[in-house]
Amino acid sequence: LIHMGGSLIAVALWSALITYLSMSLRWLSAFPALPFELASVFISLQLVFRTQTSYERFKEARSDFEDLVTKTKAVGRLVSLHLPSQRRPQALGHCSAFAWSAMAVLRGWADKDRSQVRFFLTTRVEQLLTPEDAQFVLRSSADGTG
Repeated sequence: LIHMGGSLIAVALWSALITYLSMSLRWLSAFPALPFELASVFISLQLVFRTQTSYERFKEARSDFEDLVTKTKAVGRLVSLHLPSQRRPQALGHCSAFAWSAMAVLRGWADKDRSQVRFFLTTRVEQLLTPEDAQFVLRSSADGTG
């Protein structure tokens, strides 16, 4: 819609001008309506195409995110089954920290108020990891690298 904003405004202004002129000048009532009908069909097709494209992009992003969640859960299950019991908490903490930092990056939290984001993400990650690992994860999620 942003890309079409100028075109939509131009068509709306042109339509308003023609309507005003046709109401004030009676001889303009014989003006052909075909160009306006064609323009309205063209604009409606553009809007439908843009809407359909945005729905497809949303569906694809949702599918990719669902795949990411499924694979993270699978890694967590594999860790629970195959790692020795003394290493499981650390590995599961890394899986959970990945989920939290991925959520922060994908939601664009780095662009928003950093103090609230930092506090929220820091408290979650520091509960799950050692201080060194937590600093590494927080640093990488702050710059968007992982």
